[in-house]
Amino acid sequence: MLTRFLVVSLSFCTSLQAGQYIVELMPIGKNRAAATADAEVSLTRRGAKVIERTHATVNALITEIEDADLYAVSTHPTVKRVYPVVTYQPAADVIETTQAIAQAWDQVGGRDRAGAGIKIGIIDTGVDATHPGLAADGLEAPAGYPRVDNAKNRRFTTGKVIVARSYERFNGKGFGVDANDNYGHGTGTAMIAGGVRHEAPEGVISGVAPRAFIGNYKVIGDDASGNSAGILKAIDDAVADGMDVINLSLGSAYAPRPEDDVLVQALERAIDQGVIVVVAAGNAGPGLNSISSPGTTPRAITVGAHTTGNTGNTGNTGNTVAWFSGRGPNLGAGLKPDVMAVGDQFYTAYTTQRVGSNGYKTMAGTSLAAPVVAGMAAMLKAQRPGLTVTQYRSLLINSATALPFKVIESGAGKLDALQALSATLTATPASLKLTDTSATVTLESIAGNAGICTITVEAKGGAPALSATQFVGDGAFTLHLEAPATAGEGYLGVSCEGAAQKLRIPYWRPEAAREADSITTLELPRSAPRGATIDFGLRVVDNQGLVVAGAVPSINAQGGTVTKAGWSSTVPGLYQVQVRVQSDVTLQVRSGAATQEASVRAL
Repeated sequence: MLTRFLVVSLSFCTSLQAGQYIVELMPIGKNRAAATADAEVSLTRRGAKVIERTHATVNALITEIEDADLYAVSTHPTVKRVYPVVTYQPAADVIETTQAIAQAWDQVGGRDRAGAGIKIGIIDTGVDATHPGLAADGLEAPAGYPRVDNAKNRRFTTGKVIVARSYERFNGKGFGVDANDNYGHGTGTAMIAGGVRHEAPEGVISGVAPRAFIGNYKVIGDDASGNSAGILKAIDDAVADGMDVINLSLGSAYAPRPEDDVLVQALERAIDQGVIVVVAAGNAGPGLNSISSPGTTPRAITVGAHTTGNTGNTGNTGNTVAWFSGRGPNLGAGLKPDVMAVGDQFYTAYTTQRVGSNGYKTMAGTSLAAPVVAGMAAMLKAQRPGLTVTQYRSLLINSATALPFKVIESGAGKLDALQALSATLTATPASLKLTDTSATVTLESIAGNAGICTITVEAKGGAPALSATQFVGDGAFTLHLEAPATAGEGYLGVSCEGAAQKLRIPYWRPEAAREADSITTLELPRSAPRGATIDFGLRVVDNQGLVVAGAVPSINAQGGTVTKAGWSSTVPGLYQVQVRVQSDVTLQVRSGAATQEASVRAL
C-alpha cells in the first residue's frame, strides 16, 4: 500500500515559493489522461488551482494552494505526495587540452562531426540564439522541429537551436516574458556543450560537440531565480521533445533525501527513458557533504569542477579540485561527485542582450564543468550509437584520470574524452558506496572478446576482498566483493589484453559517523543590507563527510542577532539559522572540536 504524505520544511526556509506546490498523483493505469483529468477536477474542488501538468516523467500537477486547503488536497485519495515549490539558482578554450577534447575530435573524424545529430537540452537561463557561437553553421532543424511553447518563442529558434520554451508562468515579474537569455548563464553553458568554432575577442573558441542541436528550456529568469515547478516541467518537456542529453547547471544546496526530491525522481525516470542526464555538483564547497539537488540523482552524471592550471597560482596544474566544487558523500544511493571537468577561469559565450556585454565572459563554477561532460556525452553517443544510458555513463566515468584527492571530493577523477571514446569495458554500477558488507559489480565488454582481464585494487585505507582477480572479457562478468572491515577508499582497476586503457571503478567504505570534524556552511550570502534577515544552513560532519547526528552547533554572530535556529525536517543533517544584519557580521560556529568562521558584509 502506498503512503500519502506532505513533504514540508521549516517555515523560515527562504527557498520556498509561497503558495505553490507540486502534487504527485497515485500511479495510474493505461488511460492516464482521463484519470489525471478526473483527479484535477476533484482537487480543484478542494481548493487547488492547476497551473500546469507533467506526464513524461512524474505524473503531477503544478498548483497554487491556499494554506487552508493544503490538508484537504494532500489527503485526497488520488494524491501520492505534495512537494512545496523550491527556488533554484544557476550554479576559455581550456577544454581542448585539459579534457583531451582535441584528440577526441580527431578520433571522430574532426570537430565538424562531433555530436552530429544529437540533441542537448539546456535547462538554464535561456539561450541567445543570435550569438555567433550558436550559429546554425549549415545545420537544419530535423523533421518535427522547431518546437516551442508559444508562437512568440519561435523567433528564438534556428537550425541549431531547435527548441525554445520558457517557464515564466511559474515565476514572478522579474523572470522575463520569453525564452531569450537576458542573464547570460544559459548561453555560456550551451556554448560549452555544443557551440561552434568562431573568433571571440580573446581568441578562437569552440564547444565540445559543435554539430549537436540545442534545446532551450528557460527555467531561471532574467533576475537569476527559478523554481522546482518550472524545472520539473522543463525536464518533462525535454524528454517529450526527444532530447538525447539533458544538462542542468543549477541547484539548491538544501538537498532533500533523493527519495523525497521530486526533481531527482523526474530525472531518474528520464534516464529510464534513454536520456543521458548531466548535473552540476553545485558550488557549496569546500565543505564535505555539500552536493546540491538535483546533483544527488543516483544515476545522473554529477560533475564537479577542477582548476584549469591557468590562474597563475603556484603549483596549480589543473589537477586540483576547485575550492567551490560540491563534495560528497551523496545523501542517498550512489557515490558523488561522479567525474570532474574544468570549471575555473572559463572563457565562454555570454548573452549579447545585456547592456555593456560584448557577448563573452570568464566565469567559474560547476555550472561550466557540467556542459563539458554533456557535450562529451553527445559526441560519444553520436560516435558509438546503440549503447544504453548505463553504458555511456560508465564510459565517461570509468575512463577518467584519477586526481590526488579523496574519492568523495573528486569521484573517478578528471574526464578524459579520448579514453571515453576508446574504452571497450563498462561497469555497473560505475562506482561503489560500500555501506553493506558486500557488493557486486557487472563488468561487460562492448567490443567483443577483450582477452584475459586482471582486476587490481588501488587502495587508500581498507581494501575490499575480491572473489576473483582474473576473468575472460568476452561478455558480462559479475564480480563479487567483500567490503573492507575498516574505512577506506580507492579504485578497482580492470586491465585487459585486448583493451588499451584501464577501467577504474571508485569505491568508498565509511565507518559509523565519528566525532565532529568540520562544519559545512550552506547558502550563506556574502553580503546583505543592514536590517535584513539572512537565512543559511549548517551541517556538522565527521572526517568522512558523514553527518554527526544531534550535534547542535553554537553560533556567535558579531554584528548581528540570531533570531531563529533549528533542524530541518526534510534536509538531512541541516541546521537552519536566521540572523538579522546590523553591521558587518562575523560568524563563529562551534560543535565539539569543529569550528567554522565566516563573514557577511553589511551594505
